[in-house]
Amino acid sequence: MLKTSRIILTIITVGLSAYALITEKYDYNSSTLLLLGFIMLLMGLEELQKDRKNFWGYIGIIASVFVFLFLLRCFYSANRCNSRKSELSFRRHFLMQLTEQFS
Repeated sequence: MLKTSRIILTIITVGLSAYALITEKYDYNSSTLLLLGFIMLLMGLEELQKDRKNFWGYIGIIASVFVFLFLLRCFYSANRCNSRKSELSFRRHFLMQLTEQFS
């Protein structure tokens, strides 16, 4: 069950990544990262289910939690990042106008 889920998620992730690379539209990067987090979680759970309670099963789970926390932070600050980019472009435009006036 976990192996088939991991394979399906891997195919979807590779498909989304290939689409982004070919079309140069990176709108689905957050979805790809979310799927990657689920793949890492499934890999960690597979390792723990095999009674190999060793280092790599726990590392997979910890890494997936890290990816999920990173995504939550990105989703939370998405509006602030966009407003920050527009503020920086406004400053750049303003500075370019000033330099044109003095040259």
